[in-house]
Amino acid sequence: MFPENTLLSVDSSVAYGADAVETDVWMTSDGVPVIMHDATVDRTTNGTGSVNSLTAAQIATLNACDTRPAYGTCAVPTLAQWLQ
Repeated sequence: MFPENTLLSVDSSVAYGADAVETDVWMTSDGVPVIMHDATVDRTTNGTGSVNSLTAAQIATLNACDTRPAYGTCAVPTLAQWLQ
């Protein structure tokens, strides 16, 4: 329904009354934990490459809503952002 592993998806899950959400955490090349299901950004963003070969700054430029254009642009959240 919503672009996976985005703040939009977790906020919407909470709004719809979800008791829990599942996600995956990967480390960037500069040691920042980010929320991403796959080891690469290829399937869910407009970028390419493995999460651990990209910096947090590079990942921050990607659109995690690329596969669902109706939602506009969504950032790949860091773990800190996800937990807020």
